[in-house]
Amino acid sequence: MAVGALSGAAGGAAGQAVNGLFGTATTFWGAVGQGAAIGGAGGAAGGFVGGAGNAWAGGANFKDGLKQGLIGAGTGALMGGVIGGITGGLQYQRQNTAFKKFALEQREIARAKSLEQMRDFNREFSERIVRDIPLLAPEMPPLDFSIPTFEAGTALQEITVWGNGNVSGYSIEKAVNYLNANAYPVYNKETCGRCARAVRLAIEAGGVNTTNRPSTGYAKDFGPYLTEWGFREVDLSNYSPIKGDVRVMQNYRGGNIAGHMDMYNGSRWVSDYLQNGFWPGPGYREYQPSYRIFRW
Repeated sequence: MAVGALSGAAGGAAGQAVNGLFGTATTFWGAVGQGAAIGGAGGAAGGFVGGAGNAWAGGANFKDGLKQGLIGAGTGALMGGVIGGITGGLQYQRQNTAFKKFALEQREIARAKSLEQMRDFNREFSERIVRDIPLLAPEMPPLDFSIPTFEAGTALQEITVWGNGNVSGYSIEKAVNYLNANAYPVYNKETCGRCARAVRLAIEAGGVNTTNRPSTGYAKDFGPYLTEWGFREVDLSNYSPIKGDVRVMQNYRGGNIAGHMDMYNGSRWVSDYLQNGFWPGPGYREYQPSYRIFRW
């Protein structure tokens, strides 16, 4: 019991000492390495004290006890390093997921607050017009002034979110500028056909880490990943596009199995070429497959 207590104390002290040498891990593998170092140090110290102490308590001479301590240290370091590395990685993933969820929740709160503030401003402005214009022109009939609803997109372009382990601000302007600069003026089957890649690289140019993306590479599979990156899905009823909207379109019978993906640049939809009209091509225009819209 005494040897076990000393072994545990030595392992804990060594682990704490090594832990003090590190700062907060900022990457997954950094957390794994840090956990392995702490666990290995604690395991080595505890293994040495336990191996040597039990040997000496059992009547072994100093040399044999020292040998058993070194064996215990090696075994403890190996086991402690493996367990510590796994624990460090799991803890990092847990913290990363929790922080990402928190950041996205804060972003939605900021979005809602900004939208509500803009609505309040427009409501006040509208009421002022309704109140003041008849005073300036009494002959005017009463105004039926409907209060417009505005999306607070511009004010939210630089909101920071946690995405794939990186805090990054997203700029719609940078994304659209990249897309416009790299799009072909017209569709050509020899040069076009990589719409998902074009839009993804534009989003990345805007400041979002797109490392985590569909393994298929199919445009039609990007919806959940856009949400994970920080975009939100838009209700299609009475939909009106704004700059930066990303559209994920499903494939149609006889068409490319990958589907289609494009971004609205403020005046037209663009993928790896400048598209004409709402639908990206005659097949899509004929079959009109389903699609989803995502907005930053």
